[in-house]
Amino acid sequence: MIEPHSASSAELLRQNKQSIEKIWTARVWADSSAPDSTTAPILQQSLGNFVDHLSAVLARKDPSIAAKEAAHLAHQQDKERAAQQGYHLAALLKEFSVLREVVVEVLLSTGQLSHEDRTLLDQAIDAAITAAAKEFVLAQNAEMNNALSSAESSNVALTHFAAVAAHDLKSPLATIIGFVDSLQDEEFQEKLGPEGGQMLSRVSAAAHRMNTLIDTMLEYARLGSSERVFESIPVDQLAKAAVENLHDQIEATEARITIEPLPVLLCDAPLVTQLFQNLIANALKFRSPKPPDIRISANFTGRNWEFIVKDNGIGFDPAKKEEIFDLYKKLHAPSEYQGSGIGLATCKRIVELHHGKIRADSTPGMGSTFTFTLGG
Repeated sequence: MIEPHSASSAELLRQNKQSIEKIWTARVWADSSAPDSTTAPILQQSLGNFVDHLSAVLARKDPSIAAKEAAHLAHQQDKERAAQQGYHLAALLKEFSVLREVVVEVLLSTGQLSHEDRTLLDQAIDAAITAAAKEFVLAQNAEMNNALSSAESSNVALTHFAAVAAHDLKSPLATIIGFVDSLQDEEFQEKLGPEGGQMLSRVSAAAHRMNTLIDTMLEYARLGSSERVFESIPVDQLAKAAVENLHDQIEATEARITIEPLPVLLCDAPLVTQLFQNLIANALKFRSPKPPDIRISANFTGRNWEFIVKDNGIGFDPAKKEEIFDLYKKLHAPSEYQGSGIGLATCKRIVELHHGKIRADSTPGMGSTFTFTLGG
């Protein structure tokens, strides 16, 4: 119950502290669930300390102490609240807004809220909001930076593990391939017979496929494992280098490659060359009965450059447009199309290393379009 009194506003706040806390708690938690056993004591302690702080401001009639004391109050308590899972800055601001309402209502009900005291209260609460929000944001940023640092360390460790595991697998596999290849000599083929020879051929093919998978795993793991050199370079030079690297496949499939004018961009030249090479190779592999027709172009959106690689191949189910970038994901049986399933995953990783995005659009039988940005 609120106690009317002829005392000063400062004394009235102290006397009605429990009533203020009760009203404040009911309003703050009215449209949300009550805090857990960890959060509740922090909130109660923070509220109690702040009501005492407002009483001190009113008693001294000195607004200059508001900001200093508010910052001191906010430092530890709002750092603790920032660490609470699911607690947001909006909730913090709501607490102060409700507190202002309750304190003003309590003092008005006693007839003891002068214009001077109302000004002092507003100054104290505004100073506290500024200090608390600053501490809250700084604490949340620190938590985020710690999480990012931990994630980066985990990523480096995982990349290192993948590289070491792949390297260690290659040694015994090389021995297996060596013995299998030796057993395919004519002198052993006669002893094995036709059925044994077929089984040995399947073992050999599987071993070579595994060797290819390990090589691609190593390449993928190395993508983010070293410092990259970014330089300003005409991107069409990199697209042309990719075409040159695929010269034999392009001739064999009678493909036509069109490279429209592309901008000069800051990028890692070897990686972007590999990006174009993988996308072109993908178009050559999943071609239709017609000769491949691949067009590379760029479009400035007003914010950044979008690069487009469009083909006239077999296309794919648009429902699969996200998962085609997954590592080792294949939309076709190995008997239909050979490959490691890492090409488009590598494209996505290269784009991400350039802080860009990549997407794919397609209609079965109508070709595919890959669009990506480099740097934002």
